[in-house]
Amino acid sequence: MKYLWKPLLVLLIIIMLLLVAWKNIPTGRAENMITPTPASGETEVRERVAFSEPHIVDYYSASPVISPTPTTAPTPTFVWSPNLGDAQHYQNQCIAANGVGEAKLHEVVVGKVVFFPDYETAEIAPSCNFVEYGENKPSAIVLHFTGGSMAASLSWFRKAGGLSAHYLINRDGTVYQLVPEMVGAKHVACAGDSCLPSCPDWLCGDGYPELKSIGIELVNDGYVDPNEANILLYEDYQNAFGRRYWEDYPDIQLQVLKDLVCDIASRWNIPVDPDHVLGHYRINQKVDPGPALNLFWERLGTPYREPLFAGGCGE
Repeated sequence: MKYLWKPLLVLLIIIMLLLVAWKNIPTGRAENMITPTPASGETEVRERVAFSEPHIVDYYSASPVISPTPTTAPTPTFVWSPNLGDAQHYQNQCIAANGVGEAKLHEVVVGKVVFFPDYETAEIAPSCNFVEYGENKPSAIVLHFTGGSMAASLSWFRKAGGLSAHYLINRDGTVYQLVPEMVGAKHVACAGDSCLPSCPDWLCGDGYPELKSIGIELVNDGYVDPNEANILLYEDYQNAFGRRYWEDYPDIQLQVLKDLVCDIASRWNIPVDPDHVLGHYRINQKVDPGPALNLFWERLGTPYREPLFAGGCGE
Protein backbone atom coordinates (compact mmCIF):
# COMPACT_ATOMS: atom_id res chain seq x y z
CA MET A 1 0.00 0.00 0.00
CA LYS A 2 2.82 2.42 0.71
CA TYR A 3 3.64 2.54 -3.02
CA LEU A 4 0.08 3.44 -4.01
CA TRP A 5 -0.39 6.72 -2.18
CA LYS A 6 1.24 8.94 -4.82
CA PRO A 7 -0.82 7.61 -7.80
CA LEU A 8 -3.97 7.85 -5.68
CA LEU A 9 -3.14 11.43 -4.71
CA VAL A 10 -2.56 12.38 -8.35
CA LEU A 11 -5.89 10.79 -9.29
CA LEU A 12 -7.68 12.68 -6.52
CA ILE A 13 -6.19 16.01 -7.62
CA ILE A 14 -7.11 15.39 -11.26
CA ILE A 15 -10.69 14.66 -10.17
CA MET A 16 -10.68 17.95 -8.25
CA LEU A 17 -9.52 19.79 -11.37
CA LEU A 18 -12.29 18.21 -13.40
CA LEU A 19 -14.80 19.30 -10.78
CA VAL A 20 -13.45 22.86 -10.94
CA ALA A 21 -13.75 22.80 -14.72
CA TRP A 22 -17.29 21.42 -14.62
CA LYS A 23 -18.34 23.95 -12.02
CA ASN A 24 -17.16 26.95 -14.06
CA ILE A 25 -17.93 25.99 -17.64
CA PRO A 26 -21.71 26.66 -17.57
CA THR A 27 -21.48 30.16 -16.11
CA GLY A 28 -17.96 31.32 -16.98
CA ARG A 29 -17.76 32.41 -13.35
CA ALA A 30 -14.57 33.24 -11.50
CA GLU A 31 -14.42 34.33 -7.91
CA ASN A 32 -10.96 35.89 -7.90
CA MET A 33 -9.20 37.17 -10.97
CA ILE A 34 -11.47 38.43 -13.75
CA THR A 35 -15.14 39.24 -13.18
CA PRO A 36 -17.43 40.37 -16.03
CA THR A 37 -20.05 43.06 -15.50
CA PRO A 38 -22.47 44.60 -18.01
CA ALA A 39 -21.36 47.76 -19.81
CA SER A 40 -22.98 50.05 -22.33
CA GLY A 41 -21.93 51.08 -25.82
CA GLU A 42 -20.75 47.69 -27.09
CA THR A 43 -21.14 46.46 -30.65
CA GLU A 44 -22.72 43.20 -31.69
CA VAL A 45 -19.34 41.59 -32.39
CA ARG A 46 -17.02 41.93 -29.40
CA GLU A 47 -13.54 42.46 -30.77
CA ARG A 48 -12.11 43.89 -27.57
CA VAL A 49 -12.76 43.60 -23.86
CA ALA A 50 -12.64 46.79 -21.77
CA PHE A 51 -10.66 46.45 -18.58
CA SER A 52 -9.85 48.46 -15.52
CA GLU A 53 -6.37 49.86 -14.90
CA PRO A 54 -3.54 47.30 -14.50
CA HIS A 55 -2.73 45.79 -11.11
CA ILE A 56 -6.27 46.36 -9.80
CA VAL A 57 -8.21 43.25 -8.84
CA ASP A 58 -11.74 44.36 -9.88
CA TYR A 59 -12.07 43.93 -13.64
CA TYR A 60 -14.77 44.78 -16.13
CA SER A 61 -15.54 43.43 -19.57
CA ALA A 62 -17.93 44.38 -22.30
CA SER A 63 -21.00 42.22 -22.92
CA PRO A 64 -22.32 41.91 -26.48
CA VAL A 65 -25.63 43.58 -27.37
CA ILE A 66 -28.07 41.04 -28.78
CA SER A 67 -29.57 42.31 -32.02
CA PRO A 68 -33.00 41.24 -33.34
CA THR A 69 -33.03 38.06 -35.39
CA PRO A 70 -32.41 39.03 -39.04
CA THR A 71 -35.00 38.15 -41.66
CA THR A 72 -32.31 36.50 -43.81
CA ALA A 73 -29.49 34.41 -42.43
CA PRO A 74 -26.13 36.22 -42.81
CA THR A 75 -23.03 34.49 -44.08
CA PRO A 76 -21.33 32.92 -41.04
CA THR A 77 -18.12 34.71 -40.14
CA PHE A 78 -15.69 34.27 -37.28
CA VAL A 79 -14.22 37.31 -35.56
CA TRP A 80 -11.68 36.52 -32.85
CA SER A 81 -12.21 38.13 -29.47
CA PRO A 82 -10.50 37.56 -26.12
CA ASN A 83 -12.17 34.66 -24.33
CA LEU A 84 -12.98 35.95 -20.86
CA GLY A 85 -14.67 32.77 -19.68
CA ASP A 86 -11.79 30.57 -20.78
CA ALA A 87 -9.28 32.83 -19.01
CA GLN A 88 -11.30 32.49 -15.80
CA HIS A 89 -11.54 28.74 -16.28
CA TYR A 90 -7.75 28.49 -16.69
CA GLN A 91 -7.13 30.61 -13.59
CA ASN A 92 -9.45 28.54 -11.40
CA GLN A 93 -7.81 25.30 -12.50
CA CYS A 94 -4.39 26.75 -11.76
CA ILE A 95 -5.44 27.90 -8.32
CA ALA A 96 -6.27 24.27 -7.54
CA ALA A 97 -3.10 22.95 -9.19
CA ASN A 98 -0.87 25.43 -7.38
CA GLY A 99 -2.16 24.09 -4.10
CA VAL A 100 -0.15 20.91 -4.69
CA GLY A 101 3.07 21.29 -2.73
CA GLU A 102 5.08 18.22 -3.80
CA ALA A 103 7.16 19.27 -6.82
CA LYS A 104 6.73 16.23 -9.08
CA LEU A 105 3.03 15.94 -8.38
CA HIS A 106 2.62 19.67 -9.02
CA GLU A 107 4.14 19.37 -12.48
CA VAL A 108 1.89 16.41 -13.33
CA VAL A 109 -1.26 18.21 -12.20
CA VAL A 110 -0.37 21.44 -14.02
CA GLY A 111 -0.07 19.36 -17.19
CA LYS A 112 -3.78 18.47 -16.86
CA VAL A 113 -4.97 22.11 -17.00
CA VAL A 114 -6.97 22.86 -20.14
CA PHE A 115 -7.94 25.96 -22.13
CA PHE A 116 -8.63 26.85 -25.75
CA PRO A 117 -5.66 28.15 -27.78
CA ASP A 118 -5.72 31.76 -28.99
CA TYR A 119 -3.51 30.80 -31.95
CA GLU A 120 -5.44 28.25 -33.97
CA THR A 121 -2.63 25.75 -34.61
CA ALA A 122 -1.02 25.95 -31.16
CA GLU A 123 -0.87 22.87 -28.96
CA ILE A 124 -1.72 23.40 -25.30
CA ALA A 125 1.17 22.80 -22.87
CA PRO A 126 -0.01 24.63 -19.73
CA SER A 127 2.02 26.54 -17.19
CA CYS A 128 0.32 27.84 -14.05
CA ASN A 129 2.82 30.64 -13.41
CA PHE A 130 0.53 33.53 -14.30
CA VAL A 131 0.25 37.13 -13.14
CA GLU A 132 -2.43 37.29 -10.45
CA TYR A 133 -2.69 41.06 -9.94
CA GLY A 134 -4.28 42.13 -13.21
CA GLU A 135 -5.34 41.02 -16.67
CA ASN A 136 -3.22 41.35 -19.76
CA LYS A 137 -3.83 44.17 -22.28
CA PRO A 138 -1.22 43.35 -24.95
CA SER A 139 0.35 46.22 -26.85
CA ALA A 140 3.76 44.60 -27.43
CA ILE A 141 5.27 41.20 -28.27
CA VAL A 142 8.46 40.29 -26.40
CA LEU A 143 10.78 37.59 -27.75
CA HIS A 144 13.05 35.31 -25.70
CA PHE A 145 15.24 32.26 -26.14
CA THR A 146 15.05 29.36 -23.70
CA GLY A 147 18.76 28.64 -23.21
CA GLY A 148 17.89 24.94 -23.10
CA SER A 149 15.91 22.12 -24.67
CA MET A 150 12.18 21.99 -25.24
CA ALA A 151 11.61 19.38 -22.50
CA ALA A 152 13.79 21.17 -19.95
CA SER A 153 12.13 24.51 -20.70
CA LEU A 154 8.60 23.19 -20.34
CA SER A 155 9.51 21.49 -17.06
CA TRP A 156 11.00 24.78 -15.83
CA PHE A 157 7.87 26.73 -16.75
CA ARG A 158 5.75 24.26 -14.77
CA LYS A 159 7.69 24.57 -11.53
CA ALA A 160 5.69 26.18 -8.74
CA GLY A 161 6.41 29.88 -8.33
CA GLY A 162 8.53 30.00 -11.48
CA LEU A 163 8.43 31.85 -14.78
CA SER A 164 6.35 31.39 -17.92
CA ALA A 165 5.53 32.79 -21.34
CA HIS A 166 2.45 32.72 -23.50
CA TYR A 167 4.06 30.68 -26.29
CA LEU A 168 6.96 28.28 -26.74
CA ILE A 169 8.18 27.49 -30.27
CA ASN A 170 10.22 24.32 -30.71
CA ARG A 171 13.00 24.08 -33.28
CA ASP A 172 10.80 21.91 -35.52
CA GLY A 173 8.25 24.73 -35.73
CA THR A 174 5.70 23.30 -33.29
CA VAL A 175 3.92 26.06 -31.35
CA TYR A 176 2.84 25.43 -27.76
CA GLN A 177 0.62 27.81 -25.79
CA LEU A 178 1.33 27.89 -22.05
CA VAL A 179 -0.89 30.74 -20.82
CA PRO A 180 -3.98 32.37 -22.40
CA GLU A 181 -3.13 35.70 -24.01
CA MET A 182 -5.69 37.49 -21.88
CA VAL A 183 -3.80 36.43 -18.74
CA GLY A 184 -0.41 37.92 -17.86
CA ALA A 185 2.58 35.57 -18.14
CA LYS A 186 5.74 35.90 -16.05
CA HIS A 187 8.23 36.60 -18.83
CA VAL A 188 9.23 40.22 -18.05
CA ALA A 189 9.08 42.38 -14.93
CA CYS A 190 10.35 45.72 -13.71
CA ALA A 191 10.47 44.85 -10.00
CA GLY A 192 10.08 48.48 -9.09
CA ASP A 193 12.38 50.45 -11.38
CA SER A 194 14.62 47.75 -12.87
CA CYS A 195 13.42 48.15 -16.46
CA LEU A 196 16.07 49.55 -18.81
CA PRO A 197 15.87 53.01 -20.48
CA SER A 198 15.71 51.16 -23.82
CA CYS A 199 12.24 49.89 -22.90
CA PRO A 200 9.58 52.16 -24.46
CA ASP A 201 7.93 54.30 -21.80
CA TRP A 202 4.42 53.26 -22.80
CA LEU A 203 5.41 49.66 -22.06
CA CYS A 204 7.53 50.05 -18.92
CA GLY A 205 6.61 53.50 -17.63
CA ASP A 206 4.19 52.24 -14.98
CA GLY A 207 6.40 49.27 -14.02
CA TYR A 208 4.07 46.57 -15.36
CA PRO A 209 5.26 45.42 -18.81
CA GLU A 210 4.02 41.91 -17.97
CA LEU A 211 0.44 43.24 -18.20
CA LYS A 212 0.95 44.88 -21.60
CA SER A 213 2.76 42.19 -23.57
CA ILE A 214 2.69 38.69 -25.00
CA GLY A 215 5.83 36.64 -24.42
CA ILE A 216 7.18 34.16 -26.97
CA GLU A 217 10.00 31.77 -26.11
CA LEU A 218 12.06 30.12 -28.85
CA VAL A 219 13.96 26.92 -28.12
CA ASN A 220 17.56 28.03 -28.62
CA ASP A 221 20.73 27.65 -26.56
CA GLY A 222 21.91 31.23 -27.02
CA TYR A 223 25.69 31.65 -27.07
CA VAL A 224 27.56 28.38 -27.68
CA ASP A 225 30.98 26.79 -28.08
CA PRO A 226 31.68 26.70 -31.84
CA ASN A 227 33.57 23.41 -31.43
CA GLU A 228 30.49 21.54 -30.27
CA ALA A 229 29.08 19.10 -32.80
CA ASN A 230 25.69 19.35 -34.51
CA ILE A 231 25.12 23.04 -33.81
CA LEU A 232 23.42 25.33 -36.28
CA LEU A 233 25.95 28.14 -35.82
CA TYR A 234 25.82 31.89 -36.32
CA GLU A 235 29.06 33.91 -36.09
CA ASP A 236 28.41 37.49 -35.01
CA TYR A 237 31.11 39.85 -36.30
CA GLN A 238 30.07 42.54 -33.81
CA ASN A 239 30.52 40.29 -30.74
CA ALA A 240 27.19 41.35 -29.29
CA PHE A 241 27.01 40.99 -25.50
CA GLY A 242 30.70 40.01 -25.60
CA ARG A 243 30.01 36.74 -27.47
CA ARG A 244 30.86 35.78 -31.04
CA TYR A 245 29.16 32.41 -31.55
CA TRP A 246 25.43 31.80 -31.12
CA GLU A 247 23.09 28.99 -31.95
CA ASP A 248 21.20 29.96 -35.10
CA TYR A 249 17.45 29.69 -35.60
CA PRO A 250 16.29 27.16 -38.23
CA ASP A 251 14.17 28.42 -41.12
CA ILE A 252 11.03 26.56 -40.04
CA GLN A 253 11.20 28.05 -36.55
CA LEU A 254 11.60 31.55 -38.00
CA GLN A 255 8.69 31.15 -40.42
CA VAL A 256 6.41 29.91 -37.67
CA LEU A 257 7.54 32.76 -35.40
CA LYS A 258 6.68 35.28 -38.12
CA ASP A 259 3.26 33.70 -38.65
CA LEU A 260 2.54 33.74 -34.91
CA VAL A 261 3.71 37.34 -34.41
CA CYS A 262 1.65 38.55 -37.35
CA ASP A 263 -1.41 36.68 -36.11
CA ILE A 264 -1.10 38.16 -32.61
CA ALA A 265 -0.42 41.64 -34.00
CA SER A 266 -3.49 41.46 -36.21
CA ARG A 267 -5.78 40.33 -33.41
CA TRP A 268 -4.56 42.84 -30.82
CA ASN A 269 -3.85 45.74 -33.23
CA ILE A 270 -0.14 45.76 -32.37
CA PRO A 271 2.15 47.52 -34.87
CA VAL A 272 4.88 45.29 -36.28
CA ASP A 273 7.87 47.58 -35.70
CA PRO A 274 11.01 47.62 -33.49
CA ASP A 275 9.23 49.27 -30.55
CA HIS A 276 6.33 46.83 -30.45
CA VAL A 277 8.02 43.55 -31.43
CA LEU A 278 11.20 43.53 -29.38
CA GLY A 279 13.73 41.37 -27.58
CA HIS A 280 13.88 40.77 -23.84
CA TYR A 281 17.23 42.61 -23.74
CA ARG A 282 15.37 45.89 -24.41
CA ILE A 283 13.48 45.52 -21.12
CA ASN A 284 15.76 43.75 -18.61
CA GLN A 285 19.47 42.96 -18.24
CA LYS A 286 19.25 39.95 -20.56
CA VAL A 287 20.76 38.88 -23.88
CA ASP A 288 17.85 37.00 -25.42
CA PRO A 289 16.85 36.44 -28.13
CA GLY A 290 20.45 37.23 -29.17
CA PRO A 291 21.95 38.64 -32.38
CA ALA A 292 21.08 35.53 -34.39
CA LEU A 293 17.46 36.68 -34.47
CA ASN A 294 17.46 39.79 -36.65
CA LEU A 295 13.91 41.11 -36.65
CA PHE A 296 14.19 44.45 -38.45
CA TRP A 297 17.91 44.79 -39.22
CA GLU A 298 20.48 42.96 -41.33
CA ARG A 299 22.76 40.87 -39.19
CA LEU A 300 26.49 41.35 -39.61
CA GLY A 301 27.84 37.84 -39.54
CA THR A 302 27.78 34.41 -41.11
CA PRO A 303 25.49 33.15 -42.52
CA TYR A 304 23.81 36.25 -43.91
CA ARG A 305 20.06 36.55 -43.52
CA GLU A 306 17.63 39.35 -44.31
CA PRO A 307 15.53 40.78 -41.47
CA LEU A 308 12.62 38.56 -40.52
CA PHE A 309 10.16 41.44 -40.89
CA ALA A 310 11.86 43.13 -43.85
CA GLY A 311 8.50 43.12 -45.65
CA GLY A 312 6.36 43.46 -42.56
CA CYS A 313 3.63 40.85 -42.39
CA GLY A 314 2.82 41.10 -46.08
CA GLU A 315 5.39 38.54 -47.24
